[in-house]
Amino acid sequence: MKSNKPIQNKAGKGRGAPRKGDDVQPDEKHVALSFPMLFTYGSHQAPGANHLQLWHQYQRWLKIMVVVMVVVVVVAASAAAAAVVVVVVVVVVVVVVVVVVVAAVVSLVLIVEGVVVVVGV
Repeated sequence: MKSNKPIQNKAGKGRGAPRKGDDVQPDEKHVALSFPMLFTYGSHQAPGANHLQLWHQYQRWLKIMVVVMVVVVVVAASAAAAAVVVVVVVVVVVVVVVVVVVAAVVSLVLIVEGVVVVVGV
């Protein structure tokens, strides 16, 4: 016959008994707040959170945002530096090609006009 007595664990507490460290009231437990909640609710409205918990949660989000912003700035700066290098290389190549083409055209014109005598022709 089944009894209505709860199953006992080694500590003598029934199933669903609070674990070690769970002896605080539910309204005193730390509530992990998302960053938008910090601005949606005041600290007096956030469920189970006091000013200190809100402050620690805000500091954690602030650290994460600072790290993300530093990474974005570094990536953007390196991309900008790479773009500058690419632009400089393209400009140098274009200038060299223009100088070579102009020199070739001038040389051909001088040869055709007879100003420059090509040896062996």
